[in-house]
Amino acid sequence: MLEITKMTIEDYDQIKDILQEKFDDFWTTSSLKQVLENSNNQFFVAKQNDIIIGFAGVLNNIDYVEILNIVVHKEYRNQGYGKELLNAIIDYAKEQEKSIVLEVNEHNEYAIELYKNAGFTQNGLRKKYYNNTDDAILMILNLK
Repeated sequence: MLEITKMTIEDYDQIKDILQEKFDDFWTTSSLKQVLENSNNQFFVAKQNDIIIGFAGVLNNIDYVEILNIVVHKEYRNQGYGKELLNAIIDYAKEQEKSIVLEVNEHNEYAIELYKNAGFTQNGLRKKYYNNTDDAILMILNLK
């Protein structure tokens, strides 16, 4: 059974040694720990049988929540876990009475479809944002 909770330092300790190999090369162990310890950030972790299979983080701004990343263990991708983490973020933003914003690589079709299916709409574009080549699509989900 899937359980989504707020990420703790103990959760971080469980994934730090396999972070880049099994999850994503976006986060280094030091950068993840640093954002996790920031009180303006909120991270969620998805566990199945006490094994972490994914996590997601948001930056809690004054009037909106910004998705930092949604990451699923490589062996568990395309099974709906990213959607469950996104739903946890949406619930969190509703509790905060804030809209959600994000940026996504124009070539990340899976993520774009996930966000669109959740009701996000495109509200901007950052040219050559990723590696000075790929554009970032800016999206928003108005919950106010």
